[in-house]
Amino acid sequence: SPPECTSSSAFFNMPQTKDTLLLAGDIGGTNSRLALYFPPDEAHSSPRPFYPPASADTGWKEYLNETYGSFDEVLATFLADSGLLPPSPSSSPRNIIACLACAGPVADNAVAFTNESGNQFRVDGDALAADPPLGVAISSCTVVNDFVGAGYGTLTLDRSGASGEVRILNGAAGDVRSDGVVCCVGAGTGLGECFLTPGSSGGYVCYPSEGGHKDLSSRSSVEFGAQQHIVAKYGPAGSKRCSIERVASGTGIANVYEYLAKVSPERADAAVKKELAESLDSLRGKVIGTAAKKGTCGICVETMEIFASAYGAEVGNVACQFIPHGGIFVCGGLTPKNMHLIEGPGSPFMTAYNDKGRLSKLVKDIPVFAVMVEDLGLRGARYVAAREYSRLVDGEPGNDEAVPATAATEEASPSPKEGNPYLWAAGGAAAALALVSIFGKKR
Repeated sequence: SPPECTSSSAFFNMPQTKDTLLLAGDIGGTNSRLALYFPPDEAHSSPRPFYPPASADTGWKEYLNETYGSFDEVLATFLADSGLLPPSPSSSPRNIIACLACAGPVADNAVAFTNESGNQFRVDGDALAADPPLGVAISSCTVVNDFVGAGYGTLTLDRSGASGEVRILNGAAGDVRSDGVVCCVGAGTGLGECFLTPGSSGGYVCYPSEGGHKDLSSRSSVEFGAQQHIVAKYGPAGSKRCSIERVASGTGIANVYEYLAKVSPERADAAVKKELAESLDSLRGKVIGTAAKKGTCGICVETMEIFASAYGAEVGNVACQFIPHGGIFVCGGLTPKNMHLIEGPGSPFMTAYNDKGRLSKLVKDIPVFAVMVEDLGLRGARYVAAREYSRLVDGEPGNDEAVPATAATEEASPSPKEGNPYLWAAGGAAAALALVSIFGKKR
């Protein structure tokens, strides 16, 4: 089974079920988003925000990582802000089951990365469970890659489009097959990808991928010129390789603009050039996208069209590679901000998506959704924590062998069009009965 999910029998030595909270986190290089939830119970089939809510607007608290020396400091601050630290003298410690979706590769239930201020951040699930901040007891802390979190987050979405959580780009919500592969592709600073396959017990298993680093295939002479520029900029001497991410991402937008401004300097808008010169590298894509929407810079408009075309072509490649009849979810920060380039049969994105020659009919049969919510990773972390809670509460006390981390611990059921995403047993009614029954058990 994938290495990201772990379990702990320490749950059975913790306070009673009613004192348990779920902790979900989306930990990036710049910010950490954290939220607490009450777990599902006989009266509520899905997690509810812990009172007081982390934020009336977002449902989570967000912290700037560069102002903290370590993630442990961030977590302690969040727990204090949530009223859990310090504990009252008469209260017993709260038991927490956590899932943290973190930027970077996961090894041994931990991730290490450098944040924007250059501080080394290490998020170690086992260490947090062994030595949690004073006043709480963490019985299980699962660390997953951030895009694995996004993948599980897709299972919580209302695919009908009625709630606005997604917009349907291709096919219809009713075209989704319950046993189909699910894919997630998201353009932000980089280009992330993951995929989910049906597991042995009917749920889904999410696997990380580095598909955004596949070789770019230019689709026009302009794109080929940009590709050659990028190869010269990043590649070692003699290299001919350019990854898709170098074009279909925020960084890629800046790369394409740089090339177009070099070959046609007379078309470059002076105000945009000045703003780009004064911007951080991570914000250059935003400057170009904003100018393109205003129509004040022709190069910016062309840049964004090339970005959207490369993005759509890669999503089409994913459709060919996985044939994901469970749906492709197009997420990332750049998706909701550029729907004018993504949505519609004549958009640069959908034109490139459908342009698959002999396989054009195949990709037209794949449901494709644009994800409009910004908390997909946090949703996925909440989902994994809730599933781990259900698994632990329904298990038997004992050592780690009594509750093994098998493939089943990674499985999660997709959200039906109008169903609850947190009932992941064989059927909704059976799951609800199971959740009711476990609260009659003594631990």
